[in-house]
Amino acid sequence: MRRRAVSVPAAVALAALALLDAAPAYANSGGIVGRSGKTNQTCNACHSGGMQPKVAFAAPSEVAVGTTAILTFSVQAPNPGQRAAGFNVALENGGGALGVIAGQDERLSGGELTHTEPKDNDDARIASWEFLWTAPAAPGRYRLFGAGNSVNRNGQNSGDRSRTTTVDIDVVADPATPTPSPTALPASPTPTSVTTPSPPPTTTPTRLTTDCPGDCDGDGSVAINELITAVSIALGAQPLDACISLDLNGDGAIAINELIAGVNNALNGCTP
Repeated sequence: MRRRAVSVPAAVALAALALLDAAPAYANSGGIVGRSGKTNQTCNACHSGGMQPKVAFAAPSEVAVGTTAILTFSVQAPNPGQRAAGFNVALENGGGALGVIAGQDERLSGGELTHTEPKDNDDARIASWEFLWTAPAAPGRYRLFGAGNSVNRNGQNSGDRSRTTTVDIDVVADPATPTPSPTALPASPTPTSVTTPSPPPTTTPTRLTTDCPGDCDGDGSVAINELITAVSIALGAQPLDACISLDLNGDGAIAINELIAGVNNALNGCTP
């Protein structure tokens, strides 16, 4: 029986898709949204075996309409074995807008915040993230939802556990001096109110000038090493800026359909 030859790029493509298909559902070291507790979905749907951490918001009790405040979300591990944490914060519908702060290892996806990689605990077993919240234009009381997942960094979903919490903030037309809400966690950063509605600039990976998805180095073609890089990004082993041209919809991640686009360009060449 004659065996049909498989080209090297095609073999790499098949292996890449197999890796993605075999990747467990808990491979979300680069963060995941939709687990803040706003709906019935939480991190404990995938992670189990650990002890629940303490989680808390540090936020002003009230802010003026349309202004931006700095908030903090903290996760305190229950034991030294749970060495790091991730988070997800979401707003109620119509509850303003969230924003990232440079250097906080966080990203915005679908209007929600999550981590870009698990953050190691400090000496008090706390991992925390500062972020921006721009209040809506209408006065009222608005709720933020938060989830913190305390993990042991064993590369599996065992020995981890999450907990959810909420915080309510009054948005007023002419507020008194904002007073931070108390938090049960020690050594949490004290939130401050920001009087300007303009969030600080964030660093965005520079997209290469190319019409060829998967062309990581901008040379007009997709090589095997670039396909391997794309698979590593999809699995969370490398950051997105290693091959930003493959993020076709700009959502900060590489999905299977985007990987297939890169594979097609490797097999058939790039079409301007």
